[in-house]
Amino acid sequence: MNQGKLKKLLRLLPVWRWGLAYSLDRWIRELFEDGCLSTWQNAKSFPSCLSQRQWDSVSRQAKAALDSWLTNRQNDFRGIVASSTLDDALKHELHSINLRYAWYEHVDDEAHHMARRLMKHLRKRHRMPDLSKCRVMDMDGKIARVEDARNTKCERWAVVSTLESGKPIRVPIVADRKLDGNLFANDETLSNHLTIRFDPEGNPSGRLITTLPKAKARTQGETLGLDWGMDCMFALSDGRLLGTRMSDWLKQRDAELTELTRALQKSGIKPSRSRRYRNLQRRIRAHYRNEIGRLFNKLGRERVKEIVVERLDFRSQGLSHRMNRLLTRTGRAAVSAKLKRLQELDGIAVAEVNPAYTSQECSRCGYTARNNRQTRDLFRCECCGTTLHADINASRNILSRRSRRDGWRSIRKQEIVRMLNQEHADRCAHHGEHHVGDAQTSGAAPRRGKPHERDASAEVKIQTVS
Repeated sequence: MNQGKLKKLLRLLPVWRWGLAYSLDRWIRELFEDGCLSTWQNAKSFPSCLSQRQWDSVSRQAKAALDSWLTNRQNDFRGIVASSTLDDALKHELHSINLRYAWYEHVDDEAHHMARRLMKHLRKRHRMPDLSKCRVMDMDGKIARVEDARNTKCERWAVVSTLESGKPIRVPIVADRKLDGNLFANDETLSNHLTIRFDPEGNPSGRLITTLPKAKARTQGETLGLDWGMDCMFALSDGRLLGTRMSDWLKQRDAELTELTRALQKSGIKPSRSRRYRNLQRRIRAHYRNEIGRLFNKLGRERVKEIVVERLDFRSQGLSHRMNRLLTRTGRAAVSAKLKRLQELDGIAVAEVNPAYTSQECSRCGYTARNNRQTRDLFRCECCGTTLHADINASRNILSRRSRRDGWRSIRKQEIVRMLNQEHADRCAHHGEHHVGDAQTSGAAPRRGKPHERDASAEVKIQTVS
């Protein structure tokens, strides 16, 4: 792309940013005033700095950013209500309101008053999206038509509209072997859509979007429980540990990031203004996303019909606060996108369960106690003596929790531990093996003989995959 075309794109970027902020403000105002969001905005009354077709793309991009924020707040809202001490009837109403994004409905009752208070609390903790510094322009086919090129070195052109009416620019698209391979082998179709992203230096890069028909749900295969960790990225209920080398790599990069941050602060330079710092963060995010994708692709090629996961936490005590924040933001987005892709393209069902006490519960006898997990990697049940890798034990509990009603996602932690202890106490009393203890605290009393001895039937063969 020559300099003249680049200048026209750069002149469009600040106007696009202003349009995103303007459109987002209208969406937010509609949510607060009407209590719900419409499917589209009538941009005919919007300022004339952008054309009607450009406003349509801007409005959709702003709506997508707001929808993402609302979905995250919906998950936070559900977690707060589930762990609260409110009565069950009020909880049910709050969950119904949360499911419909109806926090600001014009209804004057206790549930909606509580919903608005909770959302006010969440808005203080998580600010609304700020698109005034966005470096991405998401254009649909109305303003970025993709077509095959003829008699040129490039294979495709994108005809992109600019601020000058009737004077679009033709942006050359370089051939991509991976894209062409997907179009040829995977029955993908090229969408009339273009995403242009500018780096901090103002250099643009484009991305085309392809569509693939949704796969049918798998009816054969096994169901796996998956526990997310940092020493090993994935622990599966069948005894496998995936991504065991990632922890060492992250610790090395964390040391580099901490040392570089300290040097920049000593020199009075903000880390965000350092190209070296940004490149290191970009490298960590890219490697982390690639590793997540590689491991999920590996599962997608196996005979698996369903994956049961917990609400993921990407923090590690062995890493700095800055690194944990980086991994949390990157990991949540990458895992969510990959799980969605597994469902749509591979037909693998994904179920989410409440992870409360899965690391302390014995996957064999159900005894739940903090002392069961003696170290980071070792789980040893004080009741039945089962000894195995702690993450594999947690993944088996995640799998078994799939059979619980709604995966126990709407039950608070205190209720979960009470039910686990009561079930264990009843089971032990039925078999006459142990004395029954206080169900509110420890359930059945642990075995006093030799709890360090491993039960032969509880041994597990662990397969480590890097």
